[in-house]
This record gives sequence, C-alpha cells and structure tokens, in this order.
Amino acid sequence: MSDSQSIQDQSSGIANCCKALEGFKNPKDVFHGLPEDRDIIPSNVTMYVRSSEGLRSKATTANYTDRFDMITALDGEFSIAIQDNAFSLKPGESVLAFPREFHHFYDVEEVDTFKCCLMQFDLACSDGLEPLLGSPRVLENELFGEFCELTKTYRLALKNNARSHVGEVSYRLAQHLRSLLLCDKVPSRKASAEESKRDSIELIKQISNFVRESNKIVNIKEVADLLDMSESNLRLVFRESFGVSMGSFLLESRIAKAAEMIESKEYAIAEIAEHIGYETVSAFSAAFKNSRGVSPRQYGKNMLLLAQQGNK
Repeated sequence: MSDSQSIQDQSSGIANCCKALEGFKNPKDVFHGLPEDRDIIPSNVTMYVRSSEGLRSKATTANYTDRFDMITALDGEFSIAIQDNAFSLKPGESVLAFPREFHHFYDVEEVDTFKCCLMQFDLACSDGLEPLLGSPRVLENELFGEFCELTKTYRLALKNNARSHVGEVSYRLAQHLRSLLLCDKVPSRKASAEESKRDSIELIKQISNFVRESNKIVNIKEVADLLDMSESNLRLVFRESFGVSMGSFLLESRIAKAAEMIESKEYAIAEIAEHIGYETVSAFSAAFKNSRGVSPRQYGKNMLLLAQQGNK
C-alpha cells in the first residue's frame, strides 16, 4: 500500500469517527469523572437459593449482616420484613436490604412453598443505591433475562474459579443494579397486615431502636421492662415471631454495633470490647469472629481495603 493510499484511508477513518461523535455533549464531570456516590462497583459477590423448607427446618440468627442482601423471588409468594417494613414478593420481584438492616422471613407455614435467590455483595459507597432503600422492584422481561445471565456467570465463576469470570460477575451485577434503579416499583402490596404481624413488626422496631440507641449493654430483662412484659413471655413471643432467640438477636445487635465502631476507625479494639459489654479483648474477638468469620482487626483491614478500592 502506498503512503498516499495509507494517508487517504486514515483521513477517511478520522472523518467517519468525527461523524459518529457529532452531537455528543461534554459530560458534566469531564475533569473529575463520576462522583463516588454514583459509582456502583460491587465486589465479593455470593449467591445462593433459600427455600421455605429450609426456613421451616432451621432458623437463622444472622439477620444483621454487614453486606448488601438482594432477595429475588423465584417461585411462590412469601413475606419478608426489613427493619420495620414488611413486603410480599411474587416471582420476578426483588428487594434490596442494606448493611445492618434487620431482615427476616416470617409466617413460614407448613403449607408454604417458595424459593428465592439471595445475592450478597460489598459496596464501598451506597449513595447511588439510596432509591432502592425499602423499594422492591419488578424484573420485567429483559431485566429478568439480565438477572438469569448474572446467575449463569456466577455459576461459571464457581465452576472454573477464573478471575475473568469473577470480574464479569461484578460487572453484570453493577449493570443489574443500575437497571433496578430505572425499572418499575412493585405495586403497593405490603404484606398482609394481620394484627399479629403488625405486632411483630412493631416489636422488632421497638427492640431494635432500644438496643441500637443505648450507650450500654442491654440485657433481656431491660427489654422486657421496656415492653412491660415478663422475660419468659418476651423470649417465647420473640422466638415464635422471628424464629430466633432473643439472646441471639441481642448478641447480633452488639456485634453489629461493634462493626460500625470498627468502620469508623475512631476506637481501639479494647475500647469497642468494653463498650459492647465484654470484659476481655479475647472474649470479644472470639464472639466477633464466630459471627462475622474474621477477627475484629481483620474486619477493619477488609473494610479499609474495600474503601480504597471504591476510591480508585
């Protein structure tokens, strides 16, 4: 090819490129990129299926998590409470629980049959997802197809243990979350407001607020006095309503408070242990690791690394 022909081809390519770019406006963030609160980059994604059968046979105590939990109904209808809101989800509907929001399935009877997908992930900055707070969404047609592709990619990542697939899972989840922000909300269909259900939701709201706002360790007697109930009756009502023991809930609340204090980077581990009622750092560390899977120090390092990744 002659030099003149090469120059002519290059000029033609440049002209085509310029034509394709016509009408594009300069982005508002041309000098700084996207602000962090719009930068949705999930990481450390895990996914699994939960069924009514499993929920009936084994109660879960880990209702406070430090991660995002996206619950998507796959088969059958079920009720789920997040903090003091209760929702009824049908197949193809999804709701997002934010870190440290108390959430649980309730009123799972012997006749109930349902399956749902739980997708957990970390996110350095959650501001971009605020519209999804307490706002279930409908996965219509293309969006549900997008969700299915995400689950297939996750399966490949597990099977092949390939870094490329792990990265693609995060990429597809980021796309899915952005799609959720734009899709239709679930029609106003709160879970059935039977008196017993309303009482259960109000009960967890009162207890959660009391435990979280207290500056000292809270025991079951103090909660019972607050609610004007006997300790034995409170234990019974709580377990029947939520499938977990009152003691387990209070422990998880203390650990959740500790996690918040670690993330703030304002307290030493010994100070946190004392604040949530442990006499020794070793006892606190053991309880924290049993709940979160890592030591308090390692948890702090993990959160710092996650924040640094989000700032890149």
